[in-house]
Amino acid sequence: MEFVVAILDILKSVGRPVCKYVEYHRKLDENMEKLKSMLQELNSQKEDTEETLKAQSDRGRKAKNEVDNWLRNVKKINDETDDIEKEVNKGRYFSRARLGKLVQEKIEKVQEYQQKGRFFTSTSLVIDVAPAPPKGVILPAKQVVGERNKKIVEEIWKHLMSDKITKVGVYGMGGIGKTTIMTLINNKLQKEAHKFDHVIWLTVSQTLDHMKLQNDIAKALHKDLEEKEAKIKRAGELLQILEGKRFVLILDDMWEAFSLEEVGIPEPTEDNGCKLVITTRSMDVCRSMSVAEVRVQPLTKEEALNLFLDKVGRSILEVPTLKEIVESVVEECAGLPLAIVTIAGCMKGVHEIHEWRNALNELSRHVRSVRGTDADVFGRLEFSYNRLKDEKVQHCFLYCALYPEDFVIPKDELIDYWIADGILDEVENVQAKYDRGRTMLDRLVNNCLLESAYDGPYVKMHDLIRDMALRITSKSPLFMTKAGINLQNFPSAEEWKENLQKASLMKNQIKEIPSNMSPNCPCLSALFLQWNGFWRIPKHFLVHMQGLKILDLSDTNISVLPDSVSDLINLRSLLLRNCAFLRRIPSLKKLSALQYLDFHQTSIEGVPEGLEKLKKLISLNLICERLEEFPSAILPNLHSLFKLRVYWGRFTLPKTVEEAAKLSNQLDSFDGIFRRVNDFNIFVKSLGGRGPKRYRLVLYDISDQDLDFEPLSDSIRYGRKLILDEVDKMVGIMHCNIFEREGRIVCPKDVQHLSLIYIQDLERLNDFLSGDNEEGAGAYSSLRSIEIYYCNSLKEVFSPQLLSTLQTLEVIELHGRLEIEEIIAVNRVDGKEQNGKKELGRNSITSPFPD
Repeated sequence: MEFVVAILDILKSVGRPVCKYVEYHRKLDENMEKLKSMLQELNSQKEDTEETLKAQSDRGRKAKNEVDNWLRNVKKINDETDDIEKEVNKGRYFSRARLGKLVQEKIEKVQEYQQKGRFFTSTSLVIDVAPAPPKGVILPAKQVVGERNKKIVEEIWKHLMSDKITKVGVYGMGGIGKTTIMTLINNKLQKEAHKFDHVIWLTVSQTLDHMKLQNDIAKALHKDLEEKEAKIKRAGELLQILEGKRFVLILDDMWEAFSLEEVGIPEPTEDNGCKLVITTRSMDVCRSMSVAEVRVQPLTKEEALNLFLDKVGRSILEVPTLKEIVESVVEECAGLPLAIVTIAGCMKGVHEIHEWRNALNELSRHVRSVRGTDADVFGRLEFSYNRLKDEKVQHCFLYCALYPEDFVIPKDELIDYWIADGILDEVENVQAKYDRGRTMLDRLVNNCLLESAYDGPYVKMHDLIRDMALRITSKSPLFMTKAGINLQNFPSAEEWKENLQKASLMKNQIKEIPSNMSPNCPCLSALFLQWNGFWRIPKHFLVHMQGLKILDLSDTNISVLPDSVSDLINLRSLLLRNCAFLRRIPSLKKLSALQYLDFHQTSIEGVPEGLEKLKKLISLNLICERLEEFPSAILPNLHSLFKLRVYWGRFTLPKTVEEAAKLSNQLDSFDGIFRRVNDFNIFVKSLGGRGPKRYRLVLYDISDQDLDFEPLSDSIRYGRKLILDEVDKMVGIMHCNIFEREGRIVCPKDVQHLSLIYIQDLERLNDFLSGDNEEGAGAYSSLRSIEIYYCNSLKEVFSPQLLSTLQTLEVIELHGRLEIEEIIAVNRVDGKEQNGKKELGRNSITSPFPD
């Protein structure tokens, strides 16, 4: 009996698997179809998820790890199912049960991932990795003048908000206010038009370059196009970038029509929701582009007079005899806002009736002496140029025309040119030269011949005023200006006139200077060749340019300077900035007049021969990654130095660093990149409590690895712009383990802004800013802002004792995924504490933590 029970138990235990086996075998085909059907639904979920992720990625977000895992596993299930189906299709009888089991397992897996996928929403899929990018760029905007122009703004806005009109052309004569109107529209679109994903503003100007237009559109969307691709392929790439995006493309100052299709811009339609707006001086361009035409007309007499009085000062009407003359002057401006503003600028502060009568006569004569629409405008603008009545200021103004159209010009660069060219030679002291240069710039801005740009450090020349300047220079052969016109071939020998004084070929595509080229230009004082692609300068090219004072070869591909440079004894400025292939420099010992020398980011490995002989040198830039050694006994000889920028490599002699520190007492500005903590400390300690008026110091102590070289930019842009625009003394410490070495890093006592970047052993800011040495926390009496980037070990920012010593501190910013335990380590002291923000006395300290 016991034997029978045992047999029954065995049959029971085996029976269930046998039944399952049979079921897998019998239902294989049915379950395979079920699996494929369920997988189709799962793949639909996958596609929807991927589409959502694509849309979210444009807003600066990325998929969560669990979503990435889900997508990878769904793909894996698809691959495995394909393999199973191939096996099933082979029809092997004895494999059916095994395959049936695999199919059943996959069905259960698909059900599981279907369930997970249903819980995903557009917000749960992603995490923020950056703030949502803006739709475009907010531009500096002027007030729109005149009721008609205000109605034009409303009309353009109505077109853009309408679904029916997809292309708008704003046209009118130069200087009439088209760009001002569209600047206002652009800024309004950024803030109010939620129906558009992107607002792209591009200035096209006279020479239409399809490749540049393509690049600029792609860059506006933070994309890049392949430079060497064929035109049609680049157009296809751009079309793909723009596909599915609702954009407004604003093309300012168009001079000729072009095919949207050839560039790669999708034709705006009611379906795709895209818009195109152009501004142009030509109605024909509008008609060729098939746009809805909006004409900008001159101001009425009343509007023109009000604008003029706003700019010149309404007190002018307090002189009874002037009213009629002022009205006549305004009438000569023909209702053109640019002419009105420019002429008002040069007459501001003038109250004598004879001055106004003379101005009216001059203005009338200029207008009568020219013909044609644009020429009429030039006549009015040229009056303002003549009213400067200072040949040097006029010379400085014409210098700006050597830059390409719509170029934003650094003020300091302009003044450096003026000093080197001898325009400011009547002033001996270097600081006085810069003061004189800034005064002249202010005069040009105040006379509305230049515009301030980017809140002050730059100026810009309106394209119409630049045209007027070029018209003035074209009256004599003293200037050759071919800047930014996509020039491919070097000007012929006939164009290099013997009495030529200024030549600008900057920002072109010149690949070669002919080997037999040797222009006879003994009067040439300034030669601008920067931003071109040529690799060499012919041996005899500079031989007959003995009067040359400025030679700018920055951002070219040259690898060697010809020996003839050594004989340019009148040369005052030699600029080789960003010539990355440049390795060889001939001797400089005969260039005793040299004042500006810039080797920034070249590949020179040693200090040029004869550098110590340059007694008149005002500005020296030796920020070069390959310059690992800087000999001593050179810097003490450079008695006239005003600006110094140096890269201190691994083999720098301590004595040279001490020499730089002592020299810095006479400097207006000093920029230094240090690769060793010891050199940095030697420099700071050698200052002896004194130093330059402005400094930017960077410590890059990477002893066991080489990272990409990060040059000191023209302005260290870490931190709040509001603060950094007001500070002159900045220190950046990067990639250091500051507590593993003997001694601590010493900061200058008068530092105003401090950046700490990738310092992995910093746990308490208090440990860095305080200490027993003389450079402790009490020394930082001028510190206004602190920024901490990716110092991932940071646990505590302040102690109350440290905070109480930093009386001038206004801002602290923390960046990166930090695990801060306490922003301010306190046990309820006087002051308020709330959500990462503490106010104590005059300090306002915020910590914007990432999610």
